[in-house]
Amino acid sequence: MKSLQEILKNHYYQGWYPKWIRNNHWNWQTIYGDFRRGLASVKEIQRVENTPAIIVGSGPSLDDAIPYLGDWEHAIFCGPTNALALEARGIHPNYLHAYDSHHTNAERLKYTWDYSITSLITHPSADPKILKAWKGRRYYFLRMFPEHEYFEYILPMAWSHIYKDRGIDVIFPFRGCVVNNEIAIAGYLGYNPLFLVGADFGWKDPAKTRHTTYTQDGRGGLKVAPMTHEDDMGAEINISPNGTHYVGKDDDFKRHLLDMLGPIPTDVFDCSDGMVTELKKADIREVIERQGKDYHYSLEEKGQMRREILDFLRSKH
Repeated sequence: MKSLQEILKNHYYQGWYPKWIRNNHWNWQTIYGDFRRGLASVKEIQRVENTPAIIVGSGPSLDDAIPYLGDWEHAIFCGPTNALALEARGIHPNYLHAYDSHHTNAERLKYTWDYSITSLITHPSADPKILKAWKGRRYYFLRMFPEHEYFEYILPMAWSHIYKDRGIDVIFPFRGCVVNNEIAIAGYLGYNPLFLVGADFGWKDPAKTRHTTYTQDGRGGLKVAPMTHEDDMGAEINISPNGTHYVGKDDDFKRHLLDMLGPIPTDVFDCSDGMVTELKKADIREVIERQGKDYHYSLEEKGQMRREILDFLRSKH
């Protein structure tokens, strides 16, 4: 177990730990109220069995896939940024996942959502503005950083019994980014197979480093937001063997993804166009046409995938 003193040597944790601790205190009354009113834990979402779902990322290939997603008849998991891109095309996601704690997500959640379709999934460490901005149903889990006493022991004790005998008792380890955690949640709920859309973890066209993003226009609608480029942020740009440009965090996101997928039984197919080459590819147009039916890995394909994952993970040590 890492000591807090050791953890806070990391500049990322120096900035975020005080905010996470404050957020857990400030969110108590809101989450207590949610539990008093009814469903509140991810555990209480109705589970499914062998039902496909789409996981949406923020890579540039999402733009090519969005025109087809309106015909999808099953669940869609996404984050606040790419959710607005879906909404701009009249597509309502089922689960909007506010994984990042940053307060900027609150502004995106002030959009006029169809709360009969879309529910929010988040955690007590999120900025309180995120919870207050969402007027629909909220479901909670605990985000856990392995070997961090605060996340492994203190928060589970604090949140396990909130109202009567109910509390937040579903814990997901930190997986680096929204897409990876969406995979974990969707798999926990029984969705299988899963189809990754826009999970590029990089870009191939330097003029377009992410999908077309949207912001609210002040009149209840959405407008295209200015495109930001990784090149403009001073980040060091790398190139993967398949020609995908990426920054260091993208490589880390891929490592978390593959580290998670190796042992889990869920079949995950990649409909994206980025740096992940270890997963079986699928054409999103065909996936939509077949509504995700009859997609699976053979034992040989699963074995090959795991060997390629192990090769990649070994290369990072």
